[in-house]
Amino acid sequence: MKEDMQELDEYTERLRPYTSAIDENSGHMIVSALIAYSTGLYDRTAGKCDEVIGRLEGEELPAAFTKALEILRHDAVSLVSSQTSVRSEFTIEGKSPLEVSMDADDTVKVPSFESGDHDLLAIRLPEGNIEVEWAFDRDNAIILLYAVGIISSPYDRPQLEERMQGFVLQKFQHYRTPV
Repeated sequence: MKEDMQELDEYTERLRPYTSAIDENSGHMIVSALIAYSTGLYDRTAGKCDEVIGRLEGEELPAAFTKALEILRHDAVSLVSSQTSVRSEFTIEGKSPLEVSMDADDTVKVPSFESGDHDLLAIRLPEGNIEVEWAFDRDNAIILLYAVGIISSPYDRPQLEERMQGFVLQKFQHYRTPV
């Protein structure tokens, strides 16, 4: 576990130079999306991802950052029907902000990282060693967004570490453990 923590800290520092365009409000929304995801508030996760994607549009950021938000959003939308709480995200008119169908749609392309994004990912495996591509991308997206949240929203760092650090470290452990 100590090795995983050190790897996470080194990864976070490796991302720091790429995060200057992310202001603290956007960082806070990223943290909010992650915490909502970890607590099963999938509609809120999707809504926060949409907000951050809109805020970061046009900023000079690596494409992997936006792709990570799209991956997390896609996974959250696919889980909304399993959400056990009442909807947690509404517009001022009382409507859901999700303008997408909650039914499975095989024609929707699952977002994934491109080959040019791989240098910014925490977990890198040879292509033949990846069992489930979408889960691998989702796990990398969570780790990337966690590191970006730690960097860009220092005020939220204690809450993010308390609620997500163990989950993120489990991801490192999972990919380190031989199957």
